[in-house]
Amino acid sequence: MQYSNQECVELLQSLIEGNRNRISLLSDAIRYLDKDVDKLIIADLENRIQQSQQFKAQLTPLVVREGDNETTANAGDENSNQAAKRAGQKSESTKSTIIASCIAVEEDLIQRYDEIKHCNEIIDEQIHSLVSSQEESIKASFDKLITYQTDM
Repeated sequence: MQYSNQECVELLQSLIEGNRNRISLLSDAIRYLDKDVDKLIIADLENRIQQSQQFKAQLTPLVVREGDNETTANAGDENSNQAAKRAGQKSESTKSTIIASCIAVEEDLIQRYDEIKHCNEIIDEQIHSLVSSQEESIKASFDKLITYQTDM
């Protein structure tokens, strides 16, 4: 079956958008956590934000290379981003709802990475290796986020 580069670009854009959503929601979550009481959680969320910034920076040039159109690298799903922001911006957010929102954005990102695994035919080995490595890093730290919810 013949696949176009556009299909690969769309998959990569989905990962970029998922990482943008993660950055946005986790940044909002940090603002609502208690800086004195929740130092460990805040440090962990800051690490996740840095991780997504790095992943986004690694993926963006691939979108440009695969699609030969720099503007597609900055395209995103505004509705998804808006929903992520709303989830983190509740004025009376409790710690448990903040953590639940963080878990939801992590699950969404993991699902996006899982979806690309089923598309090996349209991504080259270098991209597949990068995406797999990123997914493993996200999954490796996911359980830690769950423990914040169970420790409350």
